[in-house]
Amino acid sequence: MRVSIAFIFTLPLLAQESRFSYGVTGGVPLSGTGKSYFGYNNESPRFTVGPRFEYRFINHVSLIVNPLYRRVGNSNSFLDSNIPGSNEETLSYNFRTRGHNLSLPILGKYTFRSRQEKLRPFLTTGFSLDTTCLREEATQSSRSTGTSRRFESDRRSIIQPGIVLGGGLEYRLGRYELSPEFRYTFVGTG
Repeated sequence: MRVSIAFIFTLPLLAQESRFSYGVTGGVPLSGTGKSYFGYNNESPRFTVGPRFEYRFINHVSLIVNPLYRRVGNSNSFLDSNIPGSNEETLSYNFRTRGHNLSLPILGKYTFRSRQEKLRPFLTTGFSLDTTCLREEATQSSRSTGTSRRFESDRRSIIQPGIVLGGGLEYRLGRYELSPEFRYTFVGTG
C-alpha cells in the first residue's frame, strides 16, 4: 500500500474563457518519501512535475488529465566484519537504486462558484495509474583481498491503479489562473 499526500501548484496557461485549458503542474509530496537513517539514504528529490489538461463540460464540472513525473532513488551500505581471531574476510556492501515514477491521474473536478469569481474553491476525485521503473546496483567489496563484484538489474512495476481525492482554490489573474491544491492518492498493492 502506498499513500501519498501532495501539495500541487498549477498554472493554466491558456485563456480561461474557452472550454479547454492547459498548464503546468508542480508539487511536493508531504508523505510517502521515506526517511534517512543509519546506512540508508533516501535520495529522491522532493518534487513532482507534469503537464495539465482540463476540459470544462459545464460551468462547474470539468475533466482533468494530469500526467506526473517524479525521480526516485536511495542508497544503502553496511559492513559484514569478521569475528576477531577468525580468518574470515571483511565484506562491505553498497546498494543504490535510481528510477522514475510515472503517474496518470484522471480526475473529475467540481468548482463551487461561477467562472466570473476571482476566487473559486473546488474538489477533485478520480483515479490514477502509477508505474515505477528502477535500476538497481549492488557492489560487494572485500577489504582483505581488495576485490569487488558488481551486480546490476532493471525492474519495472506493474501498472497500479489508485484512488485520488483533492481540493483547492482557483485564483484568477487576468487570463491566467493559479490553483493551489492538496491531493490525497491511495495506491494499493496486489
